[in-house]
Amino acid sequence: MTNTLHRYGRPTSLRDDFIVFAIPTRANREGSGPKLQAFLEIAAKYGPVNMGGGGKGGFYRPSERLTPLVHWRERAAVTPAEVIEGCNNAGTVAAVFSAPSAATR
Repeated sequence: MTNTLHRYGRPTSLRDDFIVFAIPTRANREGSGPKLQAFLEIAAKYGPVNMGGGGKGGFYRPSERLTPLVHWRERAAVTPAEVIEGCNNAGTVAAVFSAPSAATR
């Protein structure tokens, strides 16, 4: 794993991944929750492979059944709407795209 909300895989499969962050500053932190949710709503339209916030997580959430073997089996994921709903406070949010064309639209 190379960054927050990034994904696992061989380096060649991750080569074109792009992570886009939205981070409120001290000056605009208060009331930034809805703006960060708006950022994630926009990002969701472009098919991120993962997105979410530092406090609540992304598409793939921790659970007791997760072990190192999780990378070789299907994981239950939450929906983009659930991720967006959970990111309602000030903090860092991010979206991970698997191709530069998705991240630069």
